Amino acid sequence: SSLSTTIPADGSVVVGNTRMNKEGCYISALEIEPNNSGLWRNLASTLTLSAGGTVVIGGQTFTQHQCFARLLELDPCSSTGWISLGRSLRLGGTVSVNTQPHTCKECYIKALQLNPLDSDAWACLGDATTCGRGNVVVGTQILTRPECYVKALELDPRSLHAWTSLAMSMVGETVTIGGRSFSQQECFARIVEVDPLQAWVWRKLADGLQDGTPYPNSRVVNSPTATVGGSQFTKQQCYEQASTCDRQRQARSNVCLLYTSPSPRDS
Repeated sequence: SSLSTTIPADGSVVVGNTRMNKEGCYISALEIEPNNSGLWRNLASTLTLSAGGTVVIGGQTFTQHQCFARLLELDPCSSTGWISLGRSLRLGGTVSVNTQPHTCKECYIKALQLNPLDSDAWACLGDATTCGRGNVVVGTQILTRPECYVKALELDPRSLHAWTSLAMSMVGETVTIGGRSFSQQECFARIVEVDPLQAWVWRKLADGLQDGTPYPNSRVVNSPTATVGGSQFTKQQCYEQASTCDRQRQARSNVCLLYTSPSPRDS
């Protein structure tokens, strides 16, 4: 299994007379150590990169979530394993762990029972809780979808996942995090404070502001601004920030293509 850690995700290595990718290395290792939970975790993580999404080990076919289920049969106290299993399931889908069926929501609740301080588990649970259709129960707590995101952000104030999901789940209301009240616009502002290159969020901020034109028959200019990192941004400035982000991301993409494209000598 140590060999697989040296192989890039899209690469391979020759072992004897056989060329193997990461997935192949983990499969070979599991045929030797079928009860190694770490190998099951690593194999499951590579399946998102494979074309078929399934592997055959010892004559048995495994999907990604079945690999995570096998990990949890070997290590049922792995909170990160339960999160990974939940993420591998679609809403409404189930997978059996030790013959017990679990939905993605139940996987996240299981993770939180093992580690209630896991911000990621709270954010994932929020994603699995449908807006306007009841609450979710974790231990003795009854929570709405936004309250799950608030829990996540109280544990990790820089969680892009939680800020983004919270902002997109809000419709006019405010939430209180760490004693401070946040509107949807303020949640979007917090996202670009954490990651300023989120062009779509700058556009969301701009869409939530008025354009600074005078009111009809008035010299008073209506120019509300968004506060990001202590600075004020008008609607136009937010759009300009979004365009700058787009250009920077395109430039980075071009650099990546330059380094990954085959040279004329290779073609």
